[in-house]
Amino acid sequence: MPQLTIIVPVYNVENYLEQCLTSIQRQTFTDFHVLVFNDGSTDGSLKIMQDFAAKDQRFEVIDKPNEGYGATCNRGLNAATTEWVAIVEPDDFIAPDMYEELLTAASSEQEKRPEIVKGSYWEYYDPADGYADALRKPNLSIFAPKRRTVSNIEGNIELLVHHPSIWSAIYRRSFLDSNKLRFVEAKGAGWVDNPFYFAALNLAQNIVWVPRPYYYYRMTNADASRYLKDFHVPFDRLREMRAFADSHTISRRATGVLYARELDYIDQVVNKYGFNEADPELNKLIHEVIDPMDSTIIFSDSHILPKFRAYYMDFTGTGQQIADHAAVSGPHLSIVVALHDQRDAVVPFISNLLATTDFPFEVVAVDCKSTDRTVAAVSHLTHKDKRVRLIKSDSENLADGLNAGLAAAKGEYVLFADAGASVEMKDVPTLLATAHSHHAVLVECGIRAEFAEETLLRAHADSSIDVIDSGRYIFSQPVTAIKDFLMAIRPNELGNTFFRRTFLTDHAITAGETDGTSEAVLLARAFATLLDATTAIGNVLTATRTVRGATTDIPVTQPFYRQKLYAIDDKTPKATAPAVLQAMKELSGRSDYPEYEKSLKHLLLESFSADVHACVTTESLDGYLDTMTEPLIAAIGDSTAKELDCEGPFNEFQRLTRNDRSFFYMHLYMQTLNQLKKSKDRNRRLVLSTRYQVGEKIIRLGRTLTPTGVVANIRRKITQRLR
Repeated sequence: MPQLTIIVPVYNVENYLEQCLTSIQRQTFTDFHVLVFNDGSTDGSLKIMQDFAAKDQRFEVIDKPNEGYGATCNRGLNAATTEWVAIVEPDDFIAPDMYEELLTAASSEQEKRPEIVKGSYWEYYDPADGYADALRKPNLSIFAPKRRTVSNIEGNIELLVHHPSIWSAIYRRSFLDSNKLRFVEAKGAGWVDNPFYFAALNLAQNIVWVPRPYYYYRMTNADASRYLKDFHVPFDRLREMRAFADSHTISRRATGVLYARELDYIDQVVNKYGFNEADPELNKLIHEVIDPMDSTIIFSDSHILPKFRAYYMDFTGTGQQIADHAAVSGPHLSIVVALHDQRDAVVPFISNLLATTDFPFEVVAVDCKSTDRTVAAVSHLTHKDKRVRLIKSDSENLADGLNAGLAAAKGEYVLFADAGASVEMKDVPTLLATAHSHHAVLVECGIRAEFAEETLLRAHADSSIDVIDSGRYIFSQPVTAIKDFLMAIRPNELGNTFFRRTFLTDHAITAGETDGTSEAVLLARAFATLLDATTAIGNVLTATRTVRGATTDIPVTQPFYRQKLYAIDDKTPKATAPAVLQAMKELSGRSDYPEYEKSLKHLLLESFSADVHACVTTESLDGYLDTMTEPLIAAIGDSTAKELDCEGPFNEFQRLTRNDRSFFYMHLYMQTLNQLKKSKDRNRRLVLSTRYQVGEKIIRLGRTLTPTGVVANIRRKITQRLR
């Protein structure tokens, strides 16, 4: 009787099957029986199998209707009569000495009577596009022990952590039979290897680990089971794994690994395969997995990656350190934030705001048809802190979300915020208290240092100046005193401007269709309307300035520090200049437009400069300039840098729109080279420094004196933390 049965479940793999069966046929261990199941293939697979069986009596072909991977493997396990069984998937192949070495390892540990002997594998990539085939080590090879071990799963937990890889092992048949270990008989491949591997590894008392890759797992088969088509499949398998864990005694570490796999599969469903977490059915399945989890294991087990722990915290609401807080009646401030697929940004943004408890404000979060976890994350916040309200917009456009938030706001003042902002609320209560006392319609916190002195000098004699603390100033003045450069003094974003809510609603000032990225249209509409207003407050927080002959120290700080993030792979970054152009076009018909046209042109050039430097490739910059050059030239006209008081952006505009762009690219290239040279010089000085040389000697001495085992233990702990 043969010693080993090899089960090969085949379904439509004619392109790979011959290589697979040949690799089995050429094994240096020859005492085996191969059960090759044709699971209803409709291609040429059956003929290939029959040809092998005709030439080699060790191959037996069983032709049957399609039942799926699990049912087919079970047929093989039920038919096997040998001491050991193994499975090879038909689009993979194996090393010639795989079974000889695994069976030899089993024999060498015969006293312990191992139930499973497991080797590692290679991730195999077929040759393509002129490149040769390639191999990559999986995490199993990287993190599992580098020497042969024999233990239960507690002694080698890494076998449970990584890919099931059930095919890189051999199993004692009597162990499978006595524990009734079989595959779930699901449709297709169905991820049925997951419950099988989880149960087998937890039940085995002695698992021999052989740290050599014998199996070649093909990663380039587009029809493979790892390409998910139905999101129910992994949840079905997770449900079965949880059922096993609930009906058997498994260790706390094994439970942590199970949680890690469950969270990993949720992450794959949502982020790798792109299923919408907002889908009610999928959301229910995720809750089914997450709700029973023991939070103490989630926060303590080293195998649960930080991103999975963050997901758990978001989904359950346990991660945000938010105290219960009642709703605020008559808030002084409404912070409106429009959201579309911004879960990662909005949670820390709102959480930071809610740390402020001594100031009556509300957060109006407007979801603009998000498809990620934005709604779920904000909903958890609203359950804890009633100062947060979540409303939904019927549009994906952020401008529509801002307008919906304004309509729902209840505060005396309103701030339109970006979820990517880092918030400092310390000065906001004083700002708004002063604004209220001066009946201000606008609080401007974004005044740039170069305009602070001019702003103060232009203030009317009857303007009032209030001191906060530590030399920080708030001053009020008629808008007419600064109308000709009002737009130029501030960044092109809403996050540094507080509006009286009724000022916006009474004058029907709303966001324009391009707002939400730059908000230039809303700002332009508001500032144009302000020409008829009586008072504005500017929070002058700049560098030291000489004002009317006296030196006044005004520290640099702003309530909102904002930073726009651009993805490296974006071909066209978010542009703000087009929004300014729209605002100029919209307001150009006003009779008083010439009074603040200079400010708008200044703002346009500042926005243009920011857009240019946000482009990460010459291709994206070329595309931007091809679109924007003619409108920019028409808008700026014959204005000069001196007239517009923005020499740097103006000169950049001239170089890029009126001259050969290659000079600009060369300039950037030279700047990069100079920066590299400075970095190299700095590193060279560091290496030659006495401090560095002494440090190197100390490190070498430490390596000499520290025992190898201690070093290995430290390295292992660091690796665990990095994972």
